[in-house]
Amino acid sequence: MKKYIDLLTILATVVVFSPFALAQINSVTPSTNNQNRINDWAHVNQKSMSIGNTELEFVSTRSFYSCFEYRTDGDTTQMINPTNYNTNITDGLYPYICVRNETKVQTITAEEYVEVRMVFGAESDERFDWTRFDVVPAISTPEVTGFLNPSLTCGALTTIHSTTVDWTDVTGGVGGVDGYEYNVHYPLADGSGFGNWTTYVTQSQYSGSLNEGTHTVRVRAKDHAGNYSEWSNECSITTDWSAPDVTLTNPLEGAILSGEVEIRGSVEDDNPHHYWLVIENSGGNKVWGPGTVDETSSLVDAVLGNWDTTLVPDGIYTVKLEARDSANNKDTGSVDWNTVTVKNTPDPIDPPVNKDQCKNDGWKEFNNPEFKNQGQCVSYVQANEKSGKRD
Repeated sequence: MKKYIDLLTILATVVVFSPFALAQINSVTPSTNNQNRINDWAHVNQKSMSIGNTELEFVSTRSFYSCFEYRTDGDTTQMINPTNYNTNITDGLYPYICVRNETKVQTITAEEYVEVRMVFGAESDERFDWTRFDVVPAISTPEVTGFLNPSLTCGALTTIHSTTVDWTDVTGGVGGVDGYEYNVHYPLADGSGFGNWTTYVTQSQYSGSLNEGTHTVRVRAKDHAGNYSEWSNECSITTDWSAPDVTLTNPLEGAILSGEVEIRGSVEDDNPHHYWLVIENSGGNKVWGPGTVDETSSLVDAVLGNWDTTLVPDGIYTVKLEARDSANNKDTGSVDWNTVTVKNTPDPIDPPVNKDQCKNDGWKEFNNPEFKNQGQCVSYVQANEKSGKRD
């Protein structure tokens, strides 16, 4: 279940400082910062804290120097010298500030906390070990993880009409997280372009309707002081409700075919995926075709193949072209079938009845019977004239 922001927790954490932490008490550091404050000795006060920094007040109440070393987030690489002024300290010397019967305020930047110790200057019984002062942690950046109902990842292509955007809860910030700024770049319903829309929500989900096209969402968190996190990743979802438009451009319905025939067609869609092309005889059996062909580009009157009709008997055949897009859309406009006739055997032509029909290559036109040359055609006519036969 998605979590709503717990206001009681927020109120409990607003402007709550960590003024001191229990330091190591030993012969070298016999006191603590808190004890020094009680005794009115040199000590440190945390005046304020915000995201990524804290304001510390270094206090000296007497007329000799008290020196405070500091480091951030436990980073030992901030050491400025391997030898401390106090030779009993073995972990080196860190940046320091010295005060003498005065107060100095310094803002120190850190991701999580600042540590302060006083191990040289002052009197030895005032010295104290590393003491932690927290800063307000930066607001973490949310991550849009995808979509719910149904569950889809960023970049998904779908046919749904509404969805729930889901992102990670964040931490940090002054008083915790107050809510999220939600922004979507979306296609206009009339197809004329894109719009931008922003709203504010208090939970790490947002549900809304979709138009057809690509929607890109992002979010950022805001704390109770009005500080914002970085923008999240951009996460897109594309809705596709339109099926491919398919047209078989050659051969056309009712065409009479012979020899080799070029099969051409158009498959048009915003998100093409594949088409299916076969030729079947009158019994519904496939006689030619590649079947399913993966194709992610639209095709316009493209050559899809060449069919040698001499390899099949004369007769009636159906050329079938269909398609689906990447969202699996298909409708009646995604199907185009044309019925054609294969006729490679010519109709018989009656034989010549006079010699003039054999002239000027006329002999080549006859196939019942066929002639090899004009002489054979003339001889056939003469022979039939003598016999009185007329076929």
